[in-house]
Amino acid sequence: VGDHVLVGFRHGDPNRPYVMGSLFNGRTGKGGGEGNCCKSISTRSGHTLELDDSPSSLGITIKDIRGNYMHIDSGEDCIVVNAMKDLTLNVGETFTVNCKNTNILARESINVNAEENVNCISGEDMTLQANHSLTEMASESYTLSANDSNIRITNAHSMQASSVSETAEKVSIDSTIDDMDLSSPKKVNIKSSDKINLF
Repeated sequence: VGDHVLVGFRHGDPNRPYVMGSLFNGRTGKGGGEGNCCKSISTRSGHTLELDDSPSSLGITIKDIRGNYMHIDSGEDCIVVNAMKDLTLNVGETFTVNCKNTNILARESINVNAEENVNCISGEDMTLQANHSLTEMASESYTLSANDSNIRITNAHSMQASSVSETAEKVSIDSTIDDMDLSSPKKVNIKSSDKINLF
C-alpha cells in the first residue's frame, strides 16, 4: 500500500489488471541515502563488478569466482591485478613500460627470449650476480670493452682456446707463492727488441 507499481492488463482488458512490478520513488524507495556508496553487478555464477564511492575504499573491483581479480584503488592511485595461475599480455606492435622503478620477483625462473636483438642499457651501474653459476655464451664473437678491467677469482682460473693473442703496452706476470711453469710440446720462443734479463 502506498508503493508506486507498474500495472498491466491481461489481454488488454481494463477489467483484468495485474501488478508487473514496483517502481522507485523518493518517498518510498530505500537505499538511496548518503551511505549508499557501493554499487555492484553480479552474475549467476558469482562474477562481480563493484563500484565503490566511499572515501575509505574508493575504487573499482572486477573479480571472478576463482579468485582472479583486478582492483583500481583510486585512493592510493594504484592498480592491482591478481591471476591465480597465468597472466598473458598480447601486443601487436610495441609494449612499453614507463615508470620510476621496476621490480620483478619470481619464485622460480625468469626467461627473456627475443627472435632478434636484446639490448640492456644502464645510465650508471649494472650488476649481474648469481649465488651458484653464471654462464655467458655466444655462437660467434664475444666483445668486452671497458676503460679498466679487474678479474678476481678465489680458486682456479682456466682458459681454453685454439689460439690466444694478448697485446699490451706493458705486461707483468707474477706468481706470488708457488712456481711458474711454461710448457709447450715444441719450442718456447722468447724475443726482445732490447735485452732479456734472467734472474
